[in-house]
Amino acid sequence: LDTKGTLALSNHDLSELDVVNISCHKAITPAFSFDEMTEAYEAVLRNPYIHIIGHAGSPNYAFDIDRVMKVAAEYGKAFEINNHSFVFRKESIENCIRIAKSAKQHGVKLAVSTDAHICYSLGHTEEALALLEEVGFPEEQILNRTLASLTEFLDSHKKK
Repeated sequence: LDTKGTLALSNHDLSELDVVNISCHKAITPAFSFDEMTEAYEAVLRNPYIHIIGHAGSPNYAFDIDRVMKVAAEYGKAFEINNHSFVFRKESIENCIRIAKSAKQHGVKLAVSTDAHICYSLGHTEEALALLEEVGFPEEQILNRTLASLTEFLDSHKKK
């Protein structure tokens, strides 16, 4: 990801995928200023081949959450809240709370995931779901709450 929202994969390659979740990682994503990160996320959300922004709670990649959520709402995109953040990246919790509250306010869907780094963590989303319950996040805005809701989200982004 760069400040213009350009990714390592071409749009042609991205167009071949059913779902694309982009996430910033220190090993491959440079540090951006608050404004640069905000602009990068806005640009990537305008890309028709990107569906979900993941790991957005990391304080290493701070951005204007409300401003970016408005763009996500406009383009029907989603954010991810993952359980791993609550177990191993506790510094992300405050931002995850802010992301969930802003998503709720702007009608943006959230994907709940494990972000499992080992097989024993698969299926564990308890902490992420507890946070959503704590902020009163509407169940109907959880995009992967059922197979039907996930399929509906994916169908709404199919290339025509």
